[in-house]
Amino acid sequence: MWIINPDLLTARIREQEKISLSRANGVALDRIQAWLDASIDAYQTVGVETVLSTDKYRPLVERAKANGFELRPLYVTLHTADLNVARVKLRVAQGGHDVDEEKIRVRRERSFQQLPWFLDQADVARVYDNSGATLKLLARKSEGVIELDPTAPEEIRAAIRSLEG
Repeated sequence: MWIINPDLLTARIREQEKISLSRANGVALDRIQAWLDASIDAYQTVGVETVLSTDKYRPLVERAKANGFELRPLYVTLHTADLNVARVKLRVAQGGHDVDEEKIRVRRERSFQQLPWFLDQADVARVYDNSGATLKLLARKSEGVIELDPTAPEEIRAAIRSLEG
């Protein structure tokens, strides 16, 4: 399966096409959408890395499921927003792109708001915490049942509780 990483694609476009970061981001988003649409049309499995802070992938998921695809998301979070901020600072120190701290925190909250819809659509799902040296499984969905680690962050527990009622 091909996994699309928007950050890597943006960097490659910027390098190869000699355009600004802003323009490269836009070009990458357009190409990713085209590739995802083409993959569904060709019945080809594909994955995309996303912060999941908007509903932009909902129509794609609906179209894919209507065409017989299974949705198998892997949702990876960190235990706190402060860890998200620290990870971005580390990425910047290693030559990666920066994101404003407030934007990181807002995207995190919006991502948790999107999670219930995507879990509901999922055939199989896994939710992980990547705060430590190894991934920790927080929740899994299989055969319509979600199992939740009671030590999962409150945002994850709340997202899953919202599916119950």
